Amino acid sequence: MKRPWTSFTAVLLAGLLSSGAAQAQAQAEVPTEEQWYGWQNLIGLGAAYSLVGVGLALDEDTEWIAAVGLGVYALSGPIIHLAHQRPTEGGMSLGLNVGLPLGGALLGVGIACGVGTCRGLRGPLKAAETAIILGAVGMLTANVIDVAVLSFEEVPVTTGVAQGALGAAPAQYRPVFQYSGRF
Repeated sequence: MKRPWTSFTAVLLAGLLSSGAAQAQAQAEVPTEEQWYGWQNLIGLGAAYSLVGVGLALDEDTEWIAAVGLGVYALSGPIIHLAHQRPTEGGMSLGLNVGLPLGGALLGVGIACGVGTCRGLRGPLKAAETAIILGAVGMLTANVIDVAVLSFEEVPVTTGVAQGALGAAPAQYRPVFQYSGRF
């Protein structure tokens, strides 16, 4: 009676081990390289800052253009990260794009009122100036972090295949300036 259970256990164990080895071979590591897609974020930021500038520069009731520009600023980076299937970086980008400017503006108001310039006739104006300056510094800081740190992805390395003189192939984008190391 012991022999059937022993052989059943041996066959089951052999089957499990062989399927694990087959899965390990099927999941062979594909070589990857790090690719920068921050240029796409820079295009979105250029459009956002252009809209804000146009909205503030025109004399008529065009503040809504600046508001659209701020929306493009806040959402372009996260949308680009999501398009690259990187939701964590998209969330971090949204947090940076909203949090750093607001934090800078609140810090500016705190500094202006902390040193006593909130009092008097020009007090609120001085607080608003400081908030705008530090909010803009927060925006630029968020941009630098998003483009320089978060905009890298691992892509599979394509093997070199000889092609004819005429042929269609996907464009390979290379950054103009890149800091990286390979060993």
